[in-house]
Amino acid sequence: MGTFALVPQIVARVRVPVIAAGGIADSRGVAAALALGASGVQAGTAYLLCPEADTTAIHRAALAGEGARHTALTNVFTGRPARGIVNRLIREIGPLSPLAPAFPTAGAAIAPLRGRAESLGSGEFTPLWAGQNTSGCLAVTAAEITAGLCEGIGSRRAASPVHPLRSADSTHFMESPMTASTPPDITRITTRTGLAFDAWVAGPAGGDLVVMLHGYPQSRHTWREQLPALAAAGYRVVAPDQRGYSPGARPDPADLANYHYDRLVGDVIDIAAACGREQGRFHLVGHDWGGQVSWGVADRHADRLASLTILSRPHPSAFVRALANPDGDQKHRSRHHRAFLDAGTGPMLLADGARRLRRGLIEAGVPADAVELYVSVLGSAEAIEAALAWYRAQKELRVATGIITVPTLYVWGDADSSVSAAAAHGTAEFVSGPYRFVALPGVGHFSTDQQPQRVNELLLAHLAEHPV
Repeated sequence: MGTFALVPQIVARVRVPVIAAGGIADSRGVAAALALGASGVQAGTAYLLCPEADTTAIHRAALAGEGARHTALTNVFTGRPARGIVNRLIREIGPLSPLAPAFPTAGAAIAPLRGRAESLGSGEFTPLWAGQNTSGCLAVTAAEITAGLCEGIGSRRAASPVHPLRSADSTHFMESPMTASTPPDITRITTRTGLAFDAWVAGPAGGDLVVMLHGYPQSRHTWREQLPALAAAGYRVVAPDQRGYSPGARPDPADLANYHYDRLVGDVIDIAAACGREQGRFHLVGHDWGGQVSWGVADRHADRLASLTILSRPHPSAFVRALANPDGDQKHRSRHHRAFLDAGTGPMLLADGARRLRRGLIEAGVPADAVELYVSVLGSAEAIEAALAWYRAQKELRVATGIITVPTLYVWGDADSSVSAAAAHGTAEFVSGPYRFVALPGVGHFSTDQQPQRVNELLLAHLAEHPV
């Protein structure tokens, strides 16, 4: 289990200060750890390229190379587990090998090979120590590294000096200062149905409302780069953990009626009302399942929306048509939907520290730090079963949806493994209002993780073009 999944669980169970360590290499990591409840952080790898460090030339070259992205816990150099960049010795003997001599004799055993290789300029038999995240490892002074890390502490204190969780009802929300590296505190939004949604709220209270809906297997953290950009532009941005993802909005997933599509669509209108928009229009943004729900809101409540932005998820009618194509392309891309109907899927995804859940996200191009944020929400049996109930209540995502009249921006990555080109391009036929389709070359399913700045540019332009 990674640092960002462990921290909130440990904080909840102990009464001593918790120091977060592992994978923290920049101010964003510091701010994230503090936001999850850590009292402090420890950074090590970030300093390895500083001129003050006694890191060897071979080690420095490895840290600056592409290979630094691949690290492993290994005992082959010292006899005790430690993390280092994968090289020939680790690949051929380790990473954790019963052949490694016990500490402290392992170093002497490998010394002849190491010495000969280093004399030839090779680090294939050298311990190239490094943590999981080398992105913040820069060839600048230790003072500069420290100052950069401390920006995460300063911005976090400015955003929330005391209370990490606020409760809110009706239209009364406290302001949430926010930067790209520091998320706002969690605000609890209680709707007329009695459900309490954990949400990020940012931007001026009087700004035009933007509601942002995440998909599976994600959370409000999907929008961590979009919230500060939209808030800075004057919008009031609300990104909830949706039904089942929020502990306070988690009706029994064994009763699939609790997760019927109608209820998911109704939640959006109720959240807008609880944010002071019981009447009038607002902007709606959705990714994946959040997009599926957003199409329904635009169909059933067109008069409530100033604009609609969808990431990845095609119009439901375009999706169903593509699903029936004889080429079987979309059916193959959606095969995981059938797997999610199996009662054993949730336990399987969470087994071995949620290894399969993490692996699926990483293989789809989601950064490791973002994976930990998503798992921090979905990493319990209660949460994963509620999330899977969305699929079980709407088999094959077949919902009746009409022609959309709301101004719509549809963004699709042409490397999206779950949405075919036929479904994406076919969406235009089901939108009669102003419509813009943007295909992102080489981008997969998780565009906010892969190209957040491009998403911000598209969002800001679309919202400005269609004001409330």
